[in-house]
Amino acid sequence: MTDKQAEMWAALEAHEPKRGYAKAWPTMCRERTYYAARVAYWAAPEESAAAEAARWASWAADAAEEPEGAAAADDYAQRAIDAIKEVKP
Repeated sequence: MTDKQAEMWAALEAHEPKRGYAKAWPTMCRERTYYAARVAYWAAPEESAAAEAARWASWAADAAEEPEGAAAADDYAQRAIDAIKEVKP
């Protein structure tokens, strides 16, 4: 895991989800897999910043599994970080 990916997971873990996706979010942060992030994406409010962050996290997790995927994973991780910063408290 690169520093950027670790930064993404730390930013996502710091988010305290509201109703609806409160169960899926910690699972995503604990498992750090494409599938767990997709569940968090589907559980988050439609078209919300949290959903966007989970979507990018799923792509980052998927890309990180590929031998040549670190650069793409880091790009997706930055997009997830940017999205989670937009979540309203």
